Amino acid sequence: MAKLELVIDIGSKNITVLKKDSGVVIKEPTIVVAESNRNKADFVAWGRSAKSRLTKAENLQIVYPIKGGAIAHENGAIYMFKEIFASLIQAFVKAEDNGIRLRIFWTDERRKDRRGTRFA
Repeated sequence: MAKLELVIDIGSKNITVLKKDSGVVIKEPTIVVAESNRNKADFVAWGRSAKSRLTKAENLQIVYPIKGGAIAHENGAIYMFKEIFASLIQAFVKAEDNGIRLRIFWTDERRKDRRGTRFA
């Protein structure tokens, strides 16, 4: 079985996923859009697709799930992570694979040292 090694860099502005020996596979803005329906907000898009949906509908609300290196909106962050993992599984996991090995790093964008985005 081939090993799949991914690094996820979760930043306040962007979320980046890197694959060993391939480089960046996902780089998207850390933004989620929710559609307001009565008393409930349903998340409908994240990343670049969220930004493009903002101009098309009036009942959408912008959510920034990560602020200052911490989770600022729990439900928005959960939605975003579920969507990211679903796209990674669809792209890289085969039926015979036993799983994915992930390294997840939270980076402070004010620091110049970005060691968390490199493979050891």
